Amino acid sequence: MRKPDKGLTPMEQEVMKVLWESQHELTNSEIAESMKDQKVSVASVAQTMKRLLEKGAVCVGDHGLVSNVYARTFHPCITRKEFVRQELIRLCDTAYRDQIVGMQEILDILEKQIKA
Repeated sequence: MRKPDKGLTPMEQEVMKVLWESQHELTNSEIAESMKDQKVSVASVAQTMKRLLEKGAVCVGDHGLVSNVYARTFHPCITRKEFVRQELIRLCDTAYRDQIVGMQEILDILEKQIKA
């Protein structure tokens, strides 16, 4: 399982939220439907999924029947907890690049919060 090296855009994060909250793999259409209140098109979801695949955040699952055609399904390759941890490490690395001790202290505090 490859973890994303770069952070996720707000749209990518929204798609990941849908996938994390789902009990099963989803197609692009199902993801777009879950985001209908945000008026996201299937084409936008498809582009986002392409980037998420490249970043290693999602994996291709089985093929599901949508209307009368088969479509790929997707599931997260990283958990929400792993994502939050990576983002915090990336943020701390940027903010405390020259202060490793400070970064480790912050990570220890955040790790306790995540476990709580």
